[in-house]
Amino acid sequence: MSIEPSVPRTIGTKGLFPLMELPAELRLEIYHHLLVVPVPINIETVDNKYFNSSWRSRRPSVAILQTCKDINEEGIPILYANNTFVICLAINYRLKIVPGPSSCLASSLFVRGLRWSTISLLSRIYFINDSSYKPDDASAQRLLPPRPAFTCTGADILARFQELDFKYSPLGPNEYMALSISNWVSINVMREMLTACHRALRQIREAGMELNGDDPVS
Repeated sequence: MSIEPSVPRTIGTKGLFPLMELPAELRLEIYHHLLVVPVPINIETVDNKYFNSSWRSRRPSVAILQTCKDINEEGIPILYANNTFVICLAINYRLKIVPGPSSCLASSLFVRGLRWSTISLLSRIYFINDSSYKPDDASAQRLLPPRPAFTCTGADILARFQELDFKYSPLGPNEYMALSISNWVSINVMREMLTACHRALRQIREAGMELNGDDPVS
């Protein structure tokens, strides 16, 4: 005597939520709720356990972008155009990578995986360096001044290339373009750090002169 299986051989789809059948306006509201966060998103391009907790953030629910191609195409512009991204450049990155054209700075690992069309959507990117002092005490971290950061947009990155470059690599940055972007970013991050150091030293000097009863000199 044969026994009929207690479970169906096929999985029904009656209970699935048909997102693409909803009106476009409602879908956009859902994408904004899942993909847009009110605080900067930390892109962990390197293994950096000392990343300053003041820059940590919650993650958007990007899993929805993997459900189907149509949802991905609708959600990607919302994700990249409406969020702020923070990329931390590790000062000791050279010790963790193999020499060669592909051994870019940490920032290129993020940019290299994006299409030109996606890069153009980026509204704000903060690049910072992990070499600044970070106390273990959370209350002490709140007393620190804002970390020096180089800020740019996707349009700023695209402006570094000519029309011929996009024809040579039509989908997105190749390893040499990513290296060029990385070098440009690292120079600007270093410039911001030096400016912050100069500002701090000047404030210390002026404070010392005030304690001595002297008039601060610019």
